[in-house]
Amino acid sequence: MNMQECEAQCLANCTCMAYTNPDASLGGRGCLLWFGELIDIRVYPEVKSGRDIFVRIAASNESGNNSLLSIKQ
Repeated sequence: MNMQECEAQCLANCTCMAYTNPDASLGGRGCLLWFGELIDIRVYPEVKSGRDIFVRIAASNESGNNSLLSIKQ
């Protein structure tokens, strides 16, 4: 599954809170979804993976529907 398919899968489920690519070694394929509360989100300073996590926010916080926010550290 590529990132566009992962995003579509998250947006299609109202309980999906965030998504990311879990393993860059898979050639940019794969999908990790969070449902409900965001837990098990950790920072590993020794790992410089550069991966993004896309967090879903309420439409009232943005101009469009089904908005996703990219948070970079």
